Amino acid sequence: MNDDQKAQNAIWMKESEQMWLTDKFVDRPGTVLIIAFIPLMAMAVLSTSLGYFDIAPQNDRDFLIWDDPIIQNFDKLNLAKDYIDKYGADDSVKPIRVAPVELWATIILYESENADSKYGLLEKENLLKMQKIETDF
Repeated sequence: MNDDQKAQNAIWMKESEQMWLTDKFVDRPGTVLIIAFIPLMAMAVLSTSLGYFDIAPQNDRDFLIWDDPIIQNFDKLNLAKDYIDKYGADDSVKPIRVAPVELWATIILYESENADSKYGLLEKENLLKMQKIETDF
């Protein structure tokens, strides 16, 4: 045998040695399983007693993207309202910061009265009605 084969055989012999845990598992499998499950059960009891498995009430904030600037402004607005509710709203208490709301959008759905029309909503009368509704709005 050359040196490479001897080294390979030494590695195989080292890897094929018996492990103490395997020997214990073969000799007393129930004891090893019970000892292995004791820390798991202890952690389960601890986490249950600390309330980690309690279901928290659902909040609108759970579904929001927290890093979004709109959500951050919303949070600041709610904090300001809570601050005013807690400390009062007399002349001595002023809001810390006011963020303008710029994303209000109104959606108007139009439906044509004359469904048999060739152009539908694009007829002159319909466009004039839409323009009047939007200017009145």
